[in-house]
Amino acid sequence: MKKLVATLCSLLISTTIACASDLSHSPDEELPKYNLCLTTPPSGNRIYFGIDVKTHSLSWGQRMQDLDELNSLHIFSGQNLTFTKFVEVLPKLSKYTNFSILRLEQLTYDFKFIPHAETFQALELALRKFSNLKKLVIDNNHLDQRIIRILAPTLPDTLEELDLSGNTIDPEELLSLLSSDLPSSLRTLKLPNAPLKSLILRFTSNAPQDLLSKLPSGLHVLDLGTTEFNDIEIQNLPQFTNLTTLRLTYSGKNKELAQLISPLSHLRELDLASEKDTQNMDAVMQALPISLQTLKLENWLDEKQTESLIQSIPNDLTALYLRGLKIGDPAMESLISIFSHKIKSLGVTDCFAYNDKRVLQILISAVAVSENFPQLQELKVRYSNDLTPTDTKNLINQLKLNTTLQDLSLSNSSEI
Repeated sequence: MKKLVATLCSLLISTTIACASDLSHSPDEELPKYNLCLTTPPSGNRIYFGIDVKTHSLSWGQRMQDLDELNSLHIFSGQNLTFTKFVEVLPKLSKYTNFSILRLEQLTYDFKFIPHAETFQALELALRKFSNLKKLVIDNNHLDQRIIRILAPTLPDTLEELDLSGNTIDPEELLSLLSSDLPSSLRTLKLPNAPLKSLILRFTSNAPQDLLSKLPSGLHVLDLGTTEFNDIEIQNLPQFTNLTTLRLTYSGKNKELAQLISPLSHLRELDLASEKDTQNMDAVMQALPISLQTLKLENWLDEKQTESLIQSIPNDLTALYLRGLKIGDPAMESLISIFSHKIKSLGVTDCFAYNDKRVLQILISAVAVSENFPQLQELKVRYSNDLTPTDTKNLINQLKLNTTLQDLSLSNSSEI
């Protein structure tokens, strides 16, 4: 076995690899509270430029000339880099038009004390100067309406990827963003999360609308976050004929969803959470294109519905991740029988019906024999707390017999 990472039921181990690990600092040297991390391909070497904690002025040292050779700018902060100070810093960097990737992370927006006109005008001017920008990532921030109003019209025509997935956003701002004219060059769009109830309330006094109608039709990757959309709000989905990846949290009827997904003939990855309608999931599975390779599915079906669903999932997938489905003995046996020969990645989360030990043992016993799953490289299983540490240890010992498995994650749902 090449690599085995086992997460026991009582201990969930997570490893975070930070950018700072690439630095050649001594162990006792204190890093600045916030830095500019710039990366140059193809080596991926990171160069850090500190910002003076007191004055927030840039301190480039003797490496100023390196900026012309870099293409990726990552600005992240500690607790004290306010939005106002960030706007003061950004124009100093925007003159370097060689940047094609800009990532803004963990900026603290204290809107109560922002001088409205001057600060936002400075932000708008700075963003417009990144004329060769291809990828913009805004992560771990709250997107204010004023930011959205500046962001959308200032995005350059060169932009290919806009990633807002790591943020929270109010429903009104989400609607404002979706109503904006985003660059036609955009190929990847990842939206932030917004509360479902607030979004639905927006339509109680108005006719529902297609929220996707103004998005660029040339998108290849569309991540709609965890905001729930109904069939009317995504009725324009078939226009994205080049779509290869779709993430959707769906609250409408599955019959309508099947019709909307069917035209997406190039779809290779689908991440679908459909929790409101437990009927006609089979129709959705039958509508999936033959190009699909990865399916991530969340739906709280009962045991009988799950068995029927598993039999309708395309059997030539290379990656399958299931969550919330109640998998009993017959359904687990069907899953093993249908997917064992081609599947490379398998995830089963909160899916075991009634008896964790028995159903889980059926899966582990099958995976333990490499000939049963000759292509399997990744297995992720999350179960309830019925299993003791001894049970988990026995499962891991069985899986050590598998010679193809590279990544294994066994976790207790009570620990997550």
